[in-house]
Amino acid sequence: MIGSTFYSSQLVFTACMGYQDLNESRLQELRSKHRPAVMAAFEERLKGLQAWRDSKDLATKLYNSKKTQNQLFI
Repeated sequence: MIGSTFYSSQLVFTACMGYQDLNESRLQELRSKHRPAVMAAFEERLKGLQAWRDSKDLATKLYNSKKTQNQLFI
């Protein structure tokens, strides 16, 4: 575990060394390679968020419906 720990200066050094090899054609290559996976992950998270919102709305509707029914009997 200790061998895999990065100090901030090592992390900055590594990033700077990698940045030297970066140009527009390399960026395009990386975009083409990774964008489909990123977009797929984004879509999955969006679906999960929508399902969570839908379930939250349903729970709220059920709660409000039950509350309204209880108020009718009072």
